[in-house]
Amino acid sequence: MTATTITDFREKLKEYLDRVLDNQEALIISRPKKSNVVVISQEEYESLRETAYLLSSPKNAVRLQEALQQWEQGKTVQKNLADL
Repeated sequence: MTATTITDFREKLKEYLDRVLDNQEALIISRPKKSNVVVISQEEYESLRETAYLLSSPKNAVRLQEALQQWEQGKTVQKNLADL
């Protein structure tokens, strides 16, 4: 994660935005006397929203956690969409 000042961000806007997109890297912009701002790609933002939505249901969160544990333990079977 990279951090910069609002002044530097203004001066190098394109460079910073390209870095966020090219490296899927979050950028923290610090502002004097105000809260910091984080810049992320739209793809990353949508991914975070989807994750928050999926985890908002306690039942679904437990199910996803169990599925991750099974995957980590090698207890999953990979199937292609055509096989379904």
